[in-house]
Amino acid sequence: MILRRIFDDAQARKRALSLLKPEHFVERRQRWLFKVAGTIGSNGPITADILRDFISKRLTRQRTVELVAEEIGKIFGLRPILGSEFDYALSAVQEEARTSVLMIGVQAVARAIAEGNLEKAEALLKDVPYAGEKLRSDQSRLIDARAAMATLSPDSPSTRYPTGIQVIDETTGGGRLGEFWIWAAYISEYKTTFLLSIAHEQVLRGKSVFYVALEGAESEAKPIRRRLLLQHAQKLGAPFSLNDLVNGDPKVWQEVALDFQKNPAYGRLTIWRPPLGVTILDCARELEYVSKDVDYEVLVLDYVQKLAPLRRRNEGRDERNETLEATQRLACEARDKRGVWLVTGYQTSTAGRKRAEEQGYYDLGALSETLLAGQAASVVCWSLATEAMKLRKEVKTGLAKARDAGTAGTAHYLALDPQTGFISKTPVFRHSDDEFDFTDV
Repeated sequence: MILRRIFDDAQARKRALSLLKPEHFVERRQRWLFKVAGTIGSNGPITADILRDFISKRLTRQRTVELVAEEIGKIFGLRPILGSEFDYALSAVQEEARTSVLMIGVQAVARAIAEGNLEKAEALLKDVPYAGEKLRSDQSRLIDARAAMATLSPDSPSTRYPTGIQVIDETTGGGRLGEFWIWAAYISEYKTTFLLSIAHEQVLRGKSVFYVALEGAESEAKPIRRRLLLQHAQKLGAPFSLNDLVNGDPKVWQEVALDFQKNPAYGRLTIWRPPLGVTILDCARELEYVSKDVDYEVLVLDYVQKLAPLRRRNEGRDERNETLEATQRLACEARDKRGVWLVTGYQTSTAGRKRAEEQGYYDLGALSETLLAGQAASVVCWSLATEAMKLRKEVKTGLAKARDAGTAGTAHYLALDPQTGFISKTPVFRHSDDEFDFTDV
């Protein structure tokens, strides 16, 4: 894992060469290749072809060349390694090195005691924690709070990511890098509609979005690309319905599609339709891979409960908690620890939906399927649409949790058109805060 990462990434290579020694690798071929990584001195990726060309010029014995080439094939047969996995591998080597040093030191102390030389044993014992060759810790994770205060400044508009929905942005100010947001709703309460609306808003603002369509199959009645086109038409003031895409004049909507495709002011939107069984780590790897060409600042998951567990547990709740923890870490550590703004849909439980219909809004109790959902998220938005509201083409939305706001729970009616996927950006009707009991909010 370490070798694959340092061949792919120059920064990881620099760090590994400063921390590791060839002796940390068990296989002789791997020790030799680690030395080669420092010898080549490339500022970019070291490919398998570069390595094979290097060994063909440096090694004379054909059998040795074959063995090293076989090792190169094994290394590059691995999938790309995440930065977080690389950190874990380095820490594992660090721990093993410390254990090895400790055992050698303890054995020396034991020998001195067996010889009856207690003074020597005492002296050796004092040196045990510090003896031998050890790896330095990852200093990038340490923050000097006093020094960091000097660089603190107010958020600028460029460092915020408004949702485009007025009632949410008024309260939260929009998303931030490193934050994990949840959009909670029950089945057919427009989770995907809101997530697409948020993604579309970021594109219009020049931000690049990586959209993981975990339930966005191309065979659905409203494929994601069509729904985006409908939303974009609304933005351009040329709204049309899904029926227009099927039976209408193509010229009506081709201009809208061309604007979305060619306008240089817009950001990049990449939709990934992953295979079955994908985990949050698979999403992280795919994001890291595509980020080599485009700097994706926003990651949208539609939706988190569709992800497979990282590993099977006896309890489904434990699996979901582990996935949520990993999702929160991904928001903080993606893009080489610069973070992304991660927004995901979250399907509420049947009991939570019933409670929301009774009280008129969702609260954190609707996420009781796993308490960690409410704890891990910086902001929890929700949308509620009863059958009566759907007949009126209305949807209610609000906040069950906001990182630094006192208006969580306030609900708003917004206009909705299911045929176009359009949701109004401003409330049609706003509740007053005193209508709500904040005990559970």
